[in-house]
Amino acid sequence: LGLTFGLPAHVAEAGELIEAAATLAPPGAVEITLARARHAAVQGRTDDVVALLAEVEDPRARWIEANALSRAFRHAPGRRAAERLVAAAPDDRRALALLARLRGLTGDHAGARAAAERLLAIDPQSEAGLYQRYLALRFGGAPPEPVAAAEATWLTHRRRDELDRSLRDGYRVARPGDRAMDTPVGPD
Repeated sequence: LGLTFGLPAHVAEAGELIEAAATLAPPGAVEITLARARHAAVQGRTDDVVALLAEVEDPRARWIEANALSRAFRHAPGRRAAERLVAAAPDDRRALALLARLRGLTGDHAGARAAAERLLAIDPQSEAGLYQRYLALRFGGAPPEPVAAAEATWLTHRRRDELDRSLRDGYRVARPGDRAMDTPVGPD
């Protein structure tokens, strides 16, 4: 399965390896179904992902399904999968971040904020939680002061690599052709 997430040229090989593993696995092994679904997701076969996982009651299945649907811009069904995922794994940070994002993308800004706040209760420094809370406030019609405060908090807690990328991108805009900022800034 690792090949699936590598170079696109290895996707076909990964599929062959998954099918070879299926011949060795016990009948109905959920891991094989999950691997097939991940493989289909990488290939962009979203309907196959949904069909493969329809009968699988496992939080990992909902994670794969919600992500595949989200990547295909099918946010409403992705949100339903994310809701089921969070119901099964209520303290999963990635699941809460995904749910907040999908709730926001489907216009439920109050729900997005609730998921973001729940994530922040678990991890107060969560960049995804801070960002989703900011977006929920901004697009949910909150007054300017809380929106500005949420944005400032999010910007303060952004990861160093994202800040570094933003700094380099801004420098390139200001000084086209200057390659001085092509190396990341800060200690490794």
